[in-house]
Amino acid sequence: MASTMKRAAEDHFVWGIALGAVCGLVLGSVIGTLLGHDSVTYVRRAAQRLIGREEDVNFEIFVQ
Repeated sequence: MASTMKRAAEDHFVWGIALGAVCGLVLGSVIGTLLGHDSVTYVRRAAQRLIGREEDVNFEIFVQ
């Protein structure tokens, strides 16, 4: 009985992860389509700056 309940809990967890991943992909695609490429690029760069991972070259390092 306990192993059956554990198995059911594991199944729910896996289905929850799969459903969350699919919903995230669909929601991201819809937002990207509605906003357009330029807006999505701006949001992505802003998020990278907040995280601390910028793609631009830091020329101040070269001056040192």
